Amino acid sequence: MKSQNGMTLIEIMVVMVIISIALIPMMHMFTFNFQTLSTSKEKYEAILKAQEILEREKNNINTFASNLQSSAIYVRKEDGFISEITVSQKDILYTIAVKVYNENQNVQLITKVGNYHE
Repeated sequence: MKSQNGMTLIEIMVVMVIISIALIPMMHMFTFNFQTLSTSKEKYEAILKAQEILEREKNNINTFASNLQSSAIYVRKEDGFISEITVSQKDILYTIAVKVYNENQNVQLITKVGNYHE
């Protein structure tokens, strides 16, 4: 009887099918991870933008104090985001709400600040 020292074409094709079946879920996993990473980056950028605007508005609270009746809403567009800034006053306490959004993300931050310089 003659010994076989190699693989037949059928064996090679079976191995290729098995490897292909194993690789399909792995490729899906890489695609999903890339999409999740991209979404996380966009969310992080939106949060940073909202924090930046919130800090800027907190530092400008004395400007609002002289012009604000009870509340005001400002809408701005910068760095690819639309920001809605709402400032309201109750006694010496100001509430600043910042909503930052674009087509993919939506972030809202709220803080309260006292105005002691009147």
